[in-house]
Amino acid sequence: MAATVVLHGDDELRRKLDPAVLAGVPARNFLNRWAVDVEGGAKDNAPVWRGHLRRSITHEVDSADLPM
Repeated sequence: MAATVVLHGDDELRRKLDPAVLAGVPARNFLNRWAVDVEGGAKDNAPVWRGHLRRSITHEVDSADLPM
């Protein structure tokens, strides 16, 4: 006995199962929180004379679908 299965909305399902969406968004959120924490610690421990070093410490998270 054979059965035919028709799946409607498979494009949406494929988008939701995309590795960049499944892993990319949580990875980007983690990396951003981690970078902000590290940046804050670096600024707290930086020597301050005129504040140039402290102001120059920044962070940037990779904008790729799956950030590194």
